Amino acid sequence: TPEIQRTAQPDLETALELLEQYAAKISPIKALEVLPDTVPIGRIRHFLEGSLQNQLNERRRTQVLKGLLHAEHLQVQEQRMHYESQSVLMTEFNICPVCKKRFGNQ
Repeated sequence: TPEIQRTAQPDLETALELLEQYAAKISPIKALEVLPDTVPIGRIRHFLEGSLQNQLNERRRTQVLKGLLHAEHLQVQEQRMHYESQSVLMTEFNICPVCKKRFGNQ
């Protein structure tokens, strides 16, 4: 009801506890936008440190994944070049492995 909304005060202590508890799931930018300007930075220090650590961990994980994908890409390119460099001699006596017909009969 509107009366409850007018009298309800934000529970800053609970909000700060939730920030620390779920730092990995809460955007620090959005959290800072909704927190009152009167909150001392020391009160959200653990949240900010946790958020920063999570961001750094995610960045490192992404960089490792990028490196692995690049290495895989290089291996595939090398394999492709290897197969493209091989020649195949086709004669009328070669048999198709799928339909079992000789290529010379086509």
